[in-house]
Amino acid sequence: MSRRWRSMVFLGALIASTTAMAVELSHTQIEDTRQDSSQKGTNVLSATDFAHARLWGLSETEWRRYKQLMQGIRGSISPATISPIEVLGIHARDDAERQRYAEVWAHAMYEDAGRILAFQRAYDAATKRLYPNMSLIDISRLPGKTEVKNPFQSTDRLLFFTRPDCPACDLVLNKLLDEAANAEKSGSSR
Repeated sequence: MSRRWRSMVFLGALIASTTAMAVELSHTQIEDTRQDSSQKGTNVLSATDFAHARLWGLSETEWRRYKQLMQGIRGSISPATISPIEVLGIHARDDAERQRYAEVWAHAMYEDAGRILAFQRAYDAATKRLYPNMSLIDISRLPGKTEVKNPFQSTDRLLFFTRPDCPACDLVLNKLLDEAANAEKSGSSR
């Protein structure tokens, strides 16, 4: 597997992993909001809040501040998947606090990247073991690598990685979409 391909797989896995962790926490936060509404007027953290604070390595005070920030403008403009560390870092009261949260977040992301890479290596090994004679990508079917007018079939799946705000990439994507649409219309096969 090429270095570029691995980088793209790593980036995709990192995003998916971070999003999945945040979505899981946001579902619990919805449950906590229901519990908090029944506990208004108390300053005691629910068991779930306390567990989440510990999970993120935050004190009760930090967790309360995070919850308060999410009830204000931050909660209305940020995705539900934003982490407590990011919220507290964005709203840090001084440079030292901002630096501390940045380091906590960097450490968490570094550890997560290590887990993602370990899983990717296990996945690569499993794929080689289970499908030793199959290639994940049939390079001969890529445009420019074959003489076939339309190398795609209506059942083909295509992964296309690009940068945001890339006009040249948009042109290539549109060409690929046109070719896929033509393949589907004609029901072409190799």
